[in-house]
Amino acid sequence: MKAIDDLRMVMSTEVELASTLLDTMTRQRSAIISMDAECVAETVVREQNLIKPMIPLERERMRLAAEIIGKRRLGPDEAFPLQEVLSCLTDDDVQPVQVLGERLKVLTRQITEVNRQNRLLLEQSLKFVRENIRTLTENYSRNLVDQRM
Repeated sequence: MKAIDDLRMVMSTEVELASTLLDTMTRQRSAIISMDAECVAETVVREQNLIKPMIPLERERMRLAAEIIGKRRLGPDEAFPLQEVLSCLTDDDVQPVQVLGERLKVLTRQITEVNRQNRLLLEQSLKFVRENIRTLTENYSRNLVDQRM
């Protein structure tokens, strides 16, 4: 069945991109901690480049899942119906799709957690910078740069 082969290919690509995204985000966390602004900027660009192709892949995965389970279409708020898809597959097809689905779930949870940690680190860094500027400008009453130049 072509839809199942297409689903496996789409999910495999998603897993590969998600794994690379997780590695990039982990590198970004290290860069934030070590205050390497250049590396942070590089990882942000890389993240954006990885996320772009993931959006249409997710749509295609949902479309293929709907086709496999015999639904006309899945709603935008519906989760990927992995168990329903698995119940429609032959024994030979179940294991690879199940492994990819579980791997995608794990990667999504890990990406969400690293993203949360990175956001907290950036918020703390921003607070630190603001406090330093406030201190240096005597509660923002003094300019940091002499405007007469």
